[in-house]
Amino acid sequence: MFLSAQNVKPFRFMPEEHKFVSEEAYQGYIKNRKPELGDLLIGRVGAGIGETAVVDQNLDFCIYVSLGLVQPFKEYVDSNYLAYVFNSPYGYRYAKGNISSKGGSAGNFNLGRIRSFLIPFPPLLEQQQIVKKLNRIMSYCDDLEAEIKESQIQNELLLKQILTEGLGLKLQKVEPQKKTSKKEERTSKFDPNTTLMEIVELLKKHGKLHAEELWKMSKYPDDIDAFYAELKKQIELKQVVKESKDKGYLELI
Repeated sequence: MFLSAQNVKPFRFMPEEHKFVSEEAYQGYIKNRKPELGDLLIGRVGAGIGETAVVDQNLDFCIYVSLGLVQPFKEYVDSNYLAYVFNSPYGYRYAKGNISSKGGSAGNFNLGRIRSFLIPFPPLLEQQQIVKKLNRIMSYCDDLEAEIKESQIQNELLLKQILTEGLGLKLQKVEPQKKTSKKEERTSKFDPNTTLMEIVELLKKHGKLHAEELWKMSKYPDDIDAFYAELKKQIELKQVVKESKDKGYLELI
């Protein structure tokens, strides 16, 4: 198993997507640095410079030069404590401020710079207590983030429902039109020559349009979710489209 920087994210060791090397190459890679359970892997190149994870699976693997390997004295150091230090703002500032660059290269976090990183070392018991407290905080933050995402989803669904009811749209493909009473009849502006166009351009071309016809002539005739997303952007963010006084119609501001 051959791992690189793409297999490491902050606090996440992700060996699932990996490459393989020959047995001869493997023995060469591990001759001086065989990763073990509890070691740390640090991103040395690209956008992930400084990102650190603890090896939390007992696997036989070797690493590419895009990763740095730290093998702590585990009787004195808690590996998870080290991961918190490396992934902290203090650790990131050090990593980003100590990038070596050659020519057009994006640079790398040199192993010598990693060795020179000054780390505060309280006693092992205190390290473990710090890790325990930070784990609780991180767990709380993860739960809070999940709640926020769920709330955002619910808000999106609510907005979609409001738009659906207010503009007379359906959440599925348009069914063949049924006969309507004279009271419900409207003049159709559907133009097959102006299809697959931007919402704003359609409203410039035709003026006030019924939402259903705007949808069918837009770039998203088969994707109501994409149409809603674009319509929301034009109404809320760019503020160039608004609902007409005539129910179900849209027009430019």
